[in-house]
Amino acid sequence: MRLRDRLIFGFLTLLDWLLGGDLTERELSRREARVAQQEARLRVLEERLAEMEERLSRAKMVVEAEDLWLCFAYARQRLARDPRGELRLDSSDPMEDKAADFLIEHMVKPGFATVRMEEGPEGRHIYYIKPAWQKIYDHLEGIGIHVEGEAGLAD
Repeated sequence: MRLRDRLIFGFLTLLDWLLGGDLTERELSRREARVAQQEARLRVLEERLAEMEERLSRAKMVVEAEDLWLCFAYARQRLARDPRGELRLDSSDPMEDKAADFLIEHMVKPGFATVRMEEGPEGRHIYYIKPAWQKIYDHLEGIGIHVEGEAGLAD
């Protein structure tokens, strides 16, 4: 207990003794009620925080699923014209460089594709990204995203 509180309770105890009242008990009851009120408020805030964390977690899952879906759609569209099975992306083209970064972040790092890189002239890089189609299909289906036209692309 802080010195100030000790002095207050000491003074109230002395007054109680002199006047025969219950000032100390009333002050203790008031403080206990205030603590109970603060604890109830804290529980409500903790529940809200848990709910917000759950919403944030679900939102992150949705964003990750949408990112994977974008990668999937981009790769499928590009590979429909080039059946070699690998996306070829040249870092000298700013759009392809951004696409390579996005695909590596959202397909390669989580294990939905593999990447190999060749160095080209003047320090540019050529990225070859090979999607693991079945793994992508299974993951997207597992999170409730139905994929049409699976037949054309194989691992």
